[in-house]
Amino acid sequence: MPPGLKRWIVRAHMYLGVAFAALSVMWFASGIVLAYNTFRVLLDADRLRVAPPLDCAACRVSEAEARRVAGIPDHQSTPARLGMLGARPVWRIVDVEEKWHAVFADSAVRVPPVDSAAGAAIAVAFVRRRIAKNCGAGRCEIPRHPARARSMDSRTAVAVAASAAALRRD
Repeated sequence: MPPGLKRWIVRAHMYLGVAFAALSVMWFASGIVLAYNTFRVLLDADRLRVAPPLDCAACRVSEAEARRVAGIPDHQSTPARLGMLGARPVWRIVDVEEKWHAVFADSAVRVPPVDSAAGAAIAVAFVRRRIAKNCGAGRCEIPRHPARARSMDSRTAVAVAASAAALRRD
């Protein structure tokens, strides 16, 4: 073995050991943080409170017809929800394999897959409605966990909506 190779191997082993030890410590610390951190939860009550109002006058398709269009047999009793997608009413139906299907309730046409731009637009509209409903007297209550709530002033809430809009443009 050449004389300089052994020294190089020892130094490389030492520096790699220090680097992997630091990485392991960071991984361990992040695991502790994730174990005790509560994540934001969107409760059904919050979702329904800021959902757009249902346009029942535009609904022309029954649940049974929506199931037929979605290809779900009538004998399968699976959950179905009537809601809005933008300005149009939509039947959202889950099949026995727990796969969701969406059918427009005004035209009996299957909803096409939502691309990232349309998904971002839907999310931004939801955040704006949520901020508008939650803000009052310059303070916003944004629920973080069912047992706790985090206060946010209206400027921060507007900044959150603006950053979501910027993400939508990108």
